Amino acid sequence: MLRAVRFAEKLGFVIAPETASQIHHLAHLLKDIPPARLFEESNKLFLSGAGHNTFLSLQRYELFAPLYPQTAEQLAGPQGQKTQQLLELAMQGTDSRVNQERPVSPAFINAALLWHSVQGMANHFIERGEPKVPAFQQAISIVLGRQAQSVSIPKHFTSAMREIWSLQVRFEQRKNRKTRQLLEQKRFRAAYDLLLLRAKIGEIDNQLAEWWTAFQTADEQEQNAMINREQRTNPKAGRRRKRPSRNRRKQAPKPSDS
Repeated sequence: MLRAVRFAEKLGFVIAPETASQIHHLAHLLKDIPPARLFEESNKLFLSGAGHNTFLSLQRYELFAPLYPQTAEQLAGPQGQKTQQLLELAMQGTDSRVNQERPVSPAFINAALLWHSVQGMANHFIERGEPKVPAFQQAISIVLGRQAQSVSIPKHFTSAMREIWSLQVRFEQRKNRKTRQLLEQKRFRAAYDLLLLRAKIGEIDNQLAEWWTAFQTADEQEQNAMINREQRTNPKAGRRRKRPSRNRRKQAPKPSDS
């Protein structure tokens, strides 16, 4: 079923109606396929130069939800339109890179596919009083653990995805000497690309994306000036929230029965 959709979109074919009509009824059988094998199939679906149209066809034939159930839940939720916009933009950008024979990585497209799942769960922890960074770390681990049950993403890709997601939080912290160090992060470019997509769909203020665009091309003196301006105009930005103390009273050891 996945190959039928992939070949149809890649080669401009149309799936025969008698075949297409059965896909809706049999899509649930993808849950019986080993998750590691489905990772290889998902790479071919999204990284072959026709990922955008393939993504739309997977949705149309109800084949997407068995692969990425958490993402499907986001698409069906109140923020579904923004999730759809983000994923279509990510797919279109990836298609453009493939067709220009530029390198692409499963880490970026999967980071985009699961971003709103991570963000939604992190917001849940934040609402319960968790500081932002630990909230995101918890959310990332849970989302990746759940995703492994349907499409098992290898560790070297999930490690890159963690960096891409974590940098989304760090991009907001622009008022200390560590700001420049972000440019040296191995996944900075991929994380920055995700930041731009988030700005395009109105998820974040476009000024944040513009700031990082300008910061990359500025010399060291101008970078310092930009950080100093951020400190003056937004002094609380990036300030780490302290956890409430949890001093527990030690209990006396229970007497031995002997």
